Amino acid sequence: MATALLSLTPAHLPRLRGLCEACFPEDPFNEELLSGHIFGDPRFEPELAVVVERDGCLAAVAVSVIRTVPEDGRQGWLKLLAVDPAYRGRGLAKGMLGELEDRFRARQAVDFTTLGAPYYFWPGVEVCRTPACCLFERLGFKEQRYTVNMIVDLAGQTFDTAADELRLAREGFAFHRSDATSLPAVNAFVGRYWRPWCDETVLTLANDPVSMFHAIRDGEVVAFAAYDAVMFRGTFGPMGTDPSLRGKGIGDVLLKKCFRDMKDFSYPRAEIAWVGPVGFYAKRIGAVIHRVFRVYGKGLG
Repeated sequence: MATALLSLTPAHLPRLRGLCEACFPEDPFNEELLSGHIFGDPRFEPELAVVVERDGCLAAVAVSVIRTVPEDGRQGWLKLLAVDPAYRGRGLAKGMLGELEDRFRARQAVDFTTLGAPYYFWPGVEVCRTPACCLFERLGFKEQRYTVNMIVDLAGQTFDTAADELRLAREGFAFHRSDATSLPAVNAFVGRYWRPWCDETVLTLANDPVSMFHAIRDGEVVAFAAYDAVMFRGTFGPMGTDPSLRGKGIGDVLLKKCFRDMKDFSYPRAEIAWVGPVGFYAKRIGAVIHRVFRVYGKGLG
């Protein structure tokens, strides 16, 4: 390959922040977030996080991991791809992706995807990134699905849960902020239905206060909701309720507790990541679709 690739290291963080701010000005990057999402990922491998340096500048970066998905096998997941505007059009992104593809194959990965969870910045390639979408298509990636994020107005709502909590208490439900003591029980519940989310719920413990709530009945966790675990500060998710208990309003309470936290802490934004039930969030807290992402994939067989 004509361009030499170097492994990304913590020493790159100040320049990496500058590169991300130049490429993605709408997202609140900082060094702590970058370090946690990249180097804090237990799947991090230096050979799968590469940079190109030119003229003393960080010209380009591509960060990926290998993840084993039980039903699909080993996959290469791309978490971050950025090229300084001054160095675009020189084949840097194409070269990095080609090299990562070779390294994925050497690790027996069967697919290359633009998903990046957990420890992710976005749930795919934002559709407004026309050059990136064109690049993936030229390189043989296929569109697999769309994902959406929704945005919530914090200023115009109280997110009050007192009446619903009182009603549900009569049915034996109680709501708590999670902590290190309750995390094993929460993750036992999460792992029963959504095992990949266990990595994300753990991340809430690093926040002060812990950015997760859960509901219990008869001493058992039956629902949870978290924020500031994925993407950027002010991002809600993941969230889940025991399928047999849905429709009772348990998720409503947990959802609003998270958003009341963000309102009380004067967050400048509140975004729901990787939304499934659009109608639920629109009805409960007036969320509207804000960003749309494409997930691209490519077989490596």
